[in-house]
Amino acid sequence: MNIKTITKQFIFASLIMLLLVFIADAQEIKKTENNCPDANGLTEAEISELLETHKKARADVNLPPLTWSCKLANLAQVWANRGVFEHHTDFEFGENIAGTEAADASPIVNVQNWLLEKSFWDNAGAKCQTGKVCYHYTQIVWKDTTEIGCGINRKSTGKTKALLVCNYDPPGNFPGPAY
Repeated sequence: MNIKTITKQFIFASLIMLLLVFIADAQEIKKTENNCPDANGLTEAEISELLETHKKARADVNLPPLTWSCKLANLAQVWANRGVFEHHTDFEFGENIAGTEAADASPIVNVQNWLLEKSFWDNAGAKCQTGKVCYHYTQIVWKDTTEIGCGINRKSTGKTKALLVCNYDPPGNFPGPAY
């Protein structure tokens, strides 16, 4: 074997190694951007179910589906980790919060409860029935919102054992119709 052949083989092997590293990095980036289950307390199945439930609610009022945002999910997880059932007071994103007394309760139960508010919302008049709450539902179906990210704390202390936080971008609940 001459030096020219060895050099070509070395260059070829180096290119193959670089390609493999590139592919591995690209797969890791895709995993992080699309589902980021390691960034919050939710499983991939729970994230999928949260997205599908939001998608159906939005389709019911002819709105496009939301996409999952790891940035919003990370922010939601940080807030949920506090274990305190309260909203941000000054926050650039929309936010829905819910808690359950059972730590192992499915987070989708909370979203289904938010969707029950639909019956109190008058979109044409852009108002909620007096004495009722609608802002969880309206945030889900806000016409300008395109992204969602959620986090959950299943080790919260006090009455609330599981605390779900969902963030939305752009935020909703401004004056006017939701959709």
